[in-house]
Amino acid sequence: MLTANELVGKVLLVGITAVNKNQQVIETGQVAGTVMAIDKNVIAILGGAKNDIYTIPADLASVHKAQSGEYYLHSTGEVIVDPDYFTIWTVTIDDKERMALYEKQGITLPTYH
Repeated sequence: MLTANELVGKVLLVGITAVNKNQQVIETGQVAGTVMAIDKNVIAILGGAKNDIYTIPADLASVHKAQSGEYYLHSTGEVIVDPDYFTIWTVTIDDKERMALYEKQGITLPTYH
């Protein structure tokens, strides 16, 4: 199993799909960046077009080794070459205001387009 020490300093590709209570897709987004820190609650990633810090839940079981290649981020148009790891999340929200609840829990999501 992947450890926090193995992940810090590596490039992580994150895909997030936001769905409503009926499982209809509201928005999708992706971000890639370098894992800066991990604690018991979150993985902090420095990346994105503005080099912001994003956080996702610290669930290492959801992080997988990425295959070599080019990954196109539909939300930003960036091409990420040979990321080390990837993770995919689906979050259920009633509407965009609900996203603020995730942020209060320390989870920041990529800007959606």
